[in-house]
Amino acid sequence: MSRPDVAKSAAWYARRGWFVLPVHFPTGEGCSCGNPACERSGKHPATHDGCNGATPDAVKIAGWWRGERQWNVGLGTTGTFWVLDVDGAAGKASMAEAERRHGQLPVTVTSRTGNDGLHLFWRMPAKVPVRCRVAVLVGVDVRGAGGFVIAPPSMHVSGERYVWVHGRGPHEIAIAEAPPWLVALVNGSRMPTAHTNWGEVFRAQVPHGERNHAVAKRAGYLLALGVDHGAATELLIGWSRDHLRPPLLVGEIRRTVMSIDRRERRKAGGK
Repeated sequence: MSRPDVAKSAAWYARRGWFVLPVHFPTGEGCSCGNPACERSGKHPATHDGCNGATPDAVKIAGWWRGERQWNVGLGTTGTFWVLDVDGAAGKASMAEAERRHGQLPVTVTSRTGNDGLHLFWRMPAKVPVRCRVAVLVGVDVRGAGGFVIAPPSMHVSGERYVWVHGRGPHEIAIAEAPPWLVALVNGSRMPTAHTNWGEVFRAQVPHGERNHAVAKRAGYLLALGVDHGAATELLIGWSRDHLRPPLLVGEIRRTVMSIDRRERRKAGGK
């Protein structure tokens, strides 16, 4: 794939409102940064202010790729999405086990990295932004607020291109909302050890007369994970909107979560 394709991709990302930045590229003899000891060949920003230079400004982006410049393209994860970085076989095994325990992940925008890893894109929560974290599971990192990821069609040091997984490119599907258990994991909360398949619980149909009980049960689960009551409330409002018919009133959800949060604090001896 030629350099103009990278430039066109960068411009297309910007038209979506995504934050774009130029990233150094592997030269075959090292990294374009010129440092012979570079340990992140083709993976670090070419801007003087690092990933803080990411922008959706089309004119600035066109200037970066003007002429013969061959930059890789990075996407800032500060805006509307965050990314789960699944590194190779180890990361895939970790995610397979997490899904077995907590439920299958929804289909979302996904790219394949140059070392056969995966980047899974998720909508950024409005009130509790996901932040960058390393090793939330073996081989699994998080690229959130203040971070960035390498995007297709950038070149990996292996000689392979980053590509969008067929049927899961941003030109094909929308970025999905992460399930509550994944949000809890990436926010650093303690994951449950019980064998309850909470992914199935969150997807299960709820009869009309059991809506309050269903919200209370799921609130208890989220709070036990360590999710703060504000984040739990927002997650449950979204879940209610998508899964309950009719959805429970927002005020009822807020009162339920607050009540259970107080109860759990009393159990733990808190105030």
